[in-house]
This record gives sequence, structure tokens and C-alpha cells, in this order.
Amino acid sequence: MLCVTMMILKGVTGMKRVNNTVPIPPGETLKEVLGNLNMSIKELSVRTGYSEDFINQVLAGSKDIRVDFAEKLESAIGVPSSFWVSLQYIYDRDRGYRTV
Repeated sequence: MLCVTMMILKGVTGMKRVNNTVPIPPGETLKEVLGNLNMSIKELSVRTGYSEDFINQVLAGSKDIRVDFAEKLESAIGVPSSFWVSLQYIYDRDRGYRTV
């Protein structure tokens, strides 16, 4: 699973925000990861214990990825929770939100 995680993160870790670009919600990255793993929303729901509706909202960018869900993602797909929390922080920061 480490190899898969490294392949997933390879294209994401070097991302830099360019002026006047629209911030990308972390759900977009999750959508790509699921596609790379050929994992359905239903399977992710079963693996994480979160509803398909919740996951769809994350993928659509209307729900945030918080620590509890990030930890479940780590267990389910092997991508570290710190990665997801960092993506959410960057997204919030770029939208001008203050995170705690």
C-alpha cells in the first residue's frame, strides 16, 4: 500500500498556488485517488463507516475533510491523515478562512 500512496502523492506534493487561481477542495483530490484505486464510493463508505451521502458531499466540496474522517481515510486507502488535513488547511487558507 505504501507504493500506491507514494504514486498518489507524487503529483500532489509539488502543487503551488498561482495567483488568481481558484482553490481546489480536497474532495477533488480524494475523487482522483478513488479513481486511481478503482474504489467506489460505496466501498469507501463501508471501509470508513461514513455514509455515501457524506462522502459525495466531500467529493463535491460541500463538506470538509476533518481529522476524524482523515483518520478513517488513512485506514481505508493508506494515504496519511496528515495529508488530508493539510489539503483542507491549504484550501481553507486560500479561500481566506481562518482555521483553528
